[in-house]
Amino acid sequence: MSTDADTHLDEALGGLADVAGEAGLDPAVARDEGLRVAAALAESVPGAAVSWAAVARPGTTDLGAANEAFFDAASRGRRWRAAPTDLLATLVESGSPRAADYAQALTEVASAAVMLGTAPIWVIANASATSAAYLAAARPATAPPAVPALPPHAFPTPTLTGGMPGSPLGGIRAGADGAGSPATGAAGAPAATQTAEPGATA
Repeated sequence: MSTDADTHLDEALGGLADVAGEAGLDPAVARDEGLRVAAALAESVPGAAVSWAAVARPGTTDLGAANEAFFDAASRGRRWRAAPTDLLATLVESGSPRAADYAQALTEVASAAVMLGTAPIWVIANASATSAAYLAAARPATAPPAVPALPPHAFPTPTLTGGMPGSPLGGIRAGADGAGSPATGAAGAPAATQTAEPGATA
């Protein structure tokens, strides 16, 4: 007997297969991929195996067979709880414009998976994180904004146009030999040390 839960999953898988076909992928492979994702996400949901088997193995009445198929699919889909599925990765790597549509269809499968039974809140949170990972994988990478080049001489190098403040250069002049020497008085002695002799006339 069909229930709302397995009907929702069946519809989500149908949508996934349709997108796969439009992207040039095998719809049957996409459906199987979706079943594995659903089983992996609903693995800890009580009663999920029976609802899942009603979609994956229609007509199955053996509870043991339903559980075996469910947990086998879950074990093969666990790696996709936090990483893109194989077909999604193929679409992303090839630059397919349908990658985002396929990722969105996978989120519908994830949403249907947690409705297969009474899902604990942490299972719902995990399914949300899985959906976010799929959408992020299909989102085009954006390059960081380019830093504009600075125009030439944006920061001109300062040049010195005179002596440094407080330097003795202003009190130095060339001597007879061309070398710099302190300024001298008329007698050749440093001007600062010349004194008048007593009684001398100017």
